[in-house]
Amino acid sequence: MRIKGRKMKRHNAAAILLIIAGNLAAGVLLGILMGFLLRVQGFNWCLFITVPLMMMFFTDLPNLIVFPFAKKKMDKYLKEQNFGTITTFICRGFMTFRSMLCIDEDTGRVAYISVTNPFKVQMAEARDLSKFRSTYARGPFGGTRHAFFEFYQGKNRLRFTTFRSPRSMWTVSSTRVQNALATGDRIGNLLLKFNPNVKDLTKDPDMPFSKTGLWGFILAFISIYFAIAALISEFFINMARAGLNRTSEIPFYALSFAGIALAAAGLVLGIKVLKDASKSPVRGSGFAKTAIVMGSIVLIIFVWMVIAFIFG
Repeated sequence: MRIKGRKMKRHNAAAILLIIAGNLAAGVLLGILMGFLLRVQGFNWCLFITVPLMMMFFTDLPNLIVFPFAKKKMDKYLKEQNFGTITTFICRGFMTFRSMLCIDEDTGRVAYISVTNPFKVQMAEARDLSKFRSTYARGPFGGTRHAFFEFYQGKNRLRFTTFRSPRSMWTVSSTRVQNALATGDRIGNLLLKFNPNVKDLTKDPDMPFSKTGLWGFILAFISIYFAIAALISEFFINMARAGLNRTSEIPFYALSFAGIALAAAGLVLGIKVLKDASKSPVRGSGFAKTAIVMGSIVLIIFVWMVIAFIFG
């Protein structure tokens, strides 16, 4: 039976909110535990340590908890839908939400599930795909930290990481990068088997780099340090509040509102880049995604801090 009109979505708003809430809860609990172990009054002082930790493990924690359930859901779905010989790809890498892609080599059906949309398996057909690309993000001196493949359903793009390095730059000729590109080519050749009309973008000219996404990342990252400074100022204000007047609270509010502005700007710029990238692919979308994640978390932290400071 032919599947019509179904667009596979990589993200689900409810799942993203649950992930953010879960990481914030883990960070607060860690802050309370550290405060107890260090014999510090309250846990605000420890939160400025745990905030960077929350950012660091934002993808790792959901991957460890959510992905095993998503994989079981996929396995069950493949049996129910009578998939035959299956090519499976699991997207994993540094600072990458895991996802799973399964292609039926006999029928060309494509099944997909991800950590950020784990509630149901999504399915389409290879014949409905319009574009494909297997490539890498070019870095300084011809190296790369990120290789990937992606395909389009109309204007809807799904990208899958085949290699991502946390720090060092790898030469494109290295075995690690070449194996990653070969994985993307293998998926592309399988999709082309069922849809020879798919436009292969791999050999197209270089995609433009979006400086907007980079600026969003920088602003959101700087907002973290404003959060740290605001937490420190709040700590000292609370320690000596009895002997201080209202003007002593100005540094906390100034740091907070400046941090909120920076985090919001990073969030808006990140969303803009991803919206524009859905129409025309660009490099630098990873910076935009990180800006959205950091900006969202820092905004929530600032709102919580300001409310707690006012009514505390």
